[in-house]
Amino acid sequence: MEIASLFSMIGAEVHVVEAMERILPGLDPEISRQMERALSSRGVKIYTSSRVVKGEEGGGSVKLKISSPGGEREIEAELAVVAVGRRPRPGPFSAMGLEVDGRGAVRVDESMRTSVPWVFAAGDVTGPPYFAHKAYAQAKVAAEAIAGLKSAYSPRSVPAVIFSDPEVVSVGMTEEEAVTKGYKPKAVRMSLSALGKAVAAESEGGFAKLIYDAESRIILGVHIVGRGVSELAGEASALVEFYATVDDLALTIHPHPTLSELFAELAEAALGKPVHIAKL
Repeated sequence: MEIASLFSMIGAEVHVVEAMERILPGLDPEISRQMERALSSRGVKIYTSSRVVKGEEGGGSVKLKISSPGGEREIEAELAVVAVGRRPRPGPFSAMGLEVDGRGAVRVDESMRTSVPWVFAAGDVTGPPYFAHKAYAQAKVAAEAIAGLKSAYSPRSVPAVIFSDPEVVSVGMTEEEAVTKGYKPKAVRMSLSALGKAVAAESEGGFAKLIYDAESRIILGVHIVGRGVSELAGEASALVEFYATVDDLALTIHPHPTLSELFAELAEAALGKPVHIAKL
């Protein structure tokens, strides 16, 4: 999505082929729909439930045959980007005698120690999510453990940010995930058009969604799409990490005019007393 967004912004013709029924299948469905609308409005052609069955390179271009529910089609492009996931390279791990999981990632405990007591691992080799900030957090734990300090890596959630246009932030659970984990989730949603800063930044087409437990009112997840929203991922992560409730959030004063005001707006809506958005 980041690459598709970038090339579409500079005027290139872009085709996205997705094997699943929607783009960004691991995120909230509304996020997927909003991203598809944004990309489609810039002319990006998106093929879901589709796959590339053949590719030929030559003459300065790549010819691809795509199989979709509506039949097969051919696309000729200057460049084809394959982004279907990553997996560890098993050679070095097996040579060291490290235990790996079914996907080939190195198994570690909370201190990032591997099955070989004097070997520690951090980052992508330990498996998903493949984020630099996750690797950094794990590396600090590993360094402290090596130094003999008590340290553990056990976050409630690792924030996910997609640096596309619009940007996407996803922290914690979706409604579906919350149900599977035994919660009784409720969700509140707001358009960013309610925020003056979002309107000024031409991000009024975006939205924010807050997932919380109906009984405890603990915040379980935050999902946002819009321009500049990547800067909100830290606060969203803190809310989930520290078991904040919508009551706590509603009492927290956010500066005006900023995008961060959406957190207070969502909390007030969850409590049934929204100020700047319609009560449904």
